[in-house]
Amino acid sequence: ELKLPVFVIDYVPAAQRELARATARRIEEAGFVPWVASGDLATLGVGRVEVMPRRVLLIHSPLANEYALRQNAVVRMATMPLNYLGYAAEYADTRHLPEYPLAGRHAGVVVWLDDATPAEDVRRLAAWLKKRVDENVPVAIVNQLSQLLDTPLARTLGLERRAAPASSSLVEVAQRDAMIGFEHQPHPQPFEYFPLSAAKARPLLTLAMDRTQQVAAALTPWGGYVIAPYAVVTLANEADIRWVIDPFAFLSAALRLPEMPVPDATTESGRRMLLVHMDGDGFVSRSELPGNPYAGELVRDRVVRKYGLPMTLSVIEAELSPQGLYPQLSTKLEAVARDIFRAPNVEIASHSYSHPFNWRKAGAAAAEDEGGYNLAIPGYRFDLQREIEGSIRYIETRLAPPGKKVAMFLWTGDCIPGRDALEWTQRLGVMNMNGGDTTATRTRRTLTQVEGLGVERNGLFQVFAPNQNENVYTNEWTGPYYGFERVIETFELTEKPRRLKPIDIYFHTYITTKRAGMQSLDKVFAHALGQENTPLFASEYARKVLEFPRIAVARSAQGWRIRGMNELHTLRLPAALGAPDLARSAAVAGYREQDGVRYVHLAGKTGEAELVLQAASGAADAVATPRLVSANARIEDSQHAGAAYRWNLAGHVPLEFSLANAAQCRVRVAGRDLSPLRRDGAVSHYRLTAHAARPLEALCQH
Repeated sequence: ELKLPVFVIDYVPAAQRELARATARRIEEAGFVPWVASGDLATLGVGRVEVMPRRVLLIHSPLANEYALRQNAVVRMATMPLNYLGYAAEYADTRHLPEYPLAGRHAGVVVWLDDATPAEDVRRLAAWLKKRVDENVPVAIVNQLSQLLDTPLARTLGLERRAAPASSSLVEVAQRDAMIGFEHQPHPQPFEYFPLSAAKARPLLTLAMDRTQQVAAALTPWGGYVIAPYAVVTLANEADIRWVIDPFAFLSAALRLPEMPVPDATTESGRRMLLVHMDGDGFVSRSELPGNPYAGELVRDRVVRKYGLPMTLSVIEAELSPQGLYPQLSTKLEAVARDIFRAPNVEIASHSYSHPFNWRKAGAAAAEDEGGYNLAIPGYRFDLQREIEGSIRYIETRLAPPGKKVAMFLWTGDCIPGRDALEWTQRLGVMNMNGGDTTATRTRRTLTQVEGLGVERNGLFQVFAPNQNENVYTNEWTGPYYGFERVIETFELTEKPRRLKPIDIYFHTYITTKRAGMQSLDKVFAHALGQENTPLFASEYARKVLEFPRIAVARSAQGWRIRGMNELHTLRLPAALGAPDLARSAAVAGYREQDGVRYVHLAGKTGEAELVLQAASGAADAVATPRLVSANARIEDSQHAGAAYRWNLAGHVPLEFSLANAAQCRVRVAGRDLSPLRRDGAVSHYRLTAHAARPLEALCQH
């Protein structure tokens, strides 16, 4: 009678998520606004929309210190596949397990222990995992399972181990799923074998020996497991690791991850992102090129002025300042740095004061009044504030043009900062990047050489460089000096069959000191410029990475509701979900179909979007709608009114864009009619000399 909305709150145990969904539907069908949560209100409930948990908790063995997390297998191996699937990784060791329920907060748990985990920790973990299974949170156990089989958890999981046969017969592969043999085939050995059964499981790998069987990998009612060495295997040279199981398929199936739109930090406006960033090492070095110019001069003349791409370039203060290592060269080198930082296509970064080689040891040595872990600057003892804030203030006061600030801090040396260093970058409002070991090549064709977006340390995040610099490809600058051209292989292997990374032309200043190094750098630029991409500053990429875990993806009655996408503007949509219905969606500017997926472009200033999909059978209707297919610029805004479609585009380079189903439309930029360069079927391609189009219009006849 009063036309007031009525909210109905109901309670369902956290483990019964499907019952919560059904209850919410019944309440809504009765005409009320539903909210169904657990009785203690400790889990995220279900209403008219259901927020999809996008975090996975990764459990590892105890660490010697916070720096050891960086090299742990759970970071190096498990993070990247989860990031690709759309999930942010959180880490916890067996001594610091969260006490709160995970249902509704986390999509699942991955346990990846080493074989030296203390027995007390294993017992604690077993009791904790039983609670997770009871609340119906999927669990994937990778690598070390044996210790957990000696706890009461084994009965809960339906796993039973028996004594190994006395003989040493050959172990045979009795059954193998398509998930097994991803990069390397399983080679079971008798000394690794023990009989193991799994109740109500779907075996992925079954081994047999002397009339016994071992289910070495399986999907189970509670999640799934794969025991060592059938997740990853170390090859005979002990330097290379290969995936035995398909990590994408296994983690998706074991954690029961739903098909949903995935925030994607590789793509902007339908094109792969392109970054350029430089560590300032060797700015002062003389080149072997004619005239023996300084390396910094070659960067200015042969990189900054030659390539009009946005690039993020850094210097090491101790190499340039009058109080540094080369005071007699300071006047000349500072002038070169000012030239570089004055360029509009250059974003300024610091590469520290004294270039710490090992951040943990540098700090420890300073506490003991020792040195050796950073450049030997007379009278200087390592100090975090001096390294980060001090170097930034030096650049801004002596090298940067008025009003231009330092945007990034690029980690040095081992690129493993502690939380205290990350706090300094956050306090100063600069982005941070570097680290990660993405170096896959044709001779090391493995995804174990492709890392995730970065690593979280107690709420602060280190952004990894998308790939590595010439130092890796030239054997630590010992040769071959043309080796950096092999980064092109890394670009290709991280593009297909899955786009895992942006293109990042990442180098040190000293690459210009060798003719072969300079030629390799030109070759890499030529390759990148020959691809369709969207050039960005490194800080823009870093902001997208930092936003990735905070984005909310929620299922609604109409489709999907997206919140928090202010910096990251791309959703990767599995083809099976259908095509966007642009007429019914909000803040969706278009999409591109490529390699079996759809890259959906979001626009708008609020970071919010409503994505309505047409089923695959009805996708043909959606395809007929004029849409923006791709652009090498950010989409600031998108509007549709009747037969008029408008987009605001802004980029860093001359504008290129493609429109679908616009052949019968009048395409204009700021009131000026455009003609396409070419047409490929229903797609028309355009190019401008300007870096922006406000507005780009397609005026169509329906």
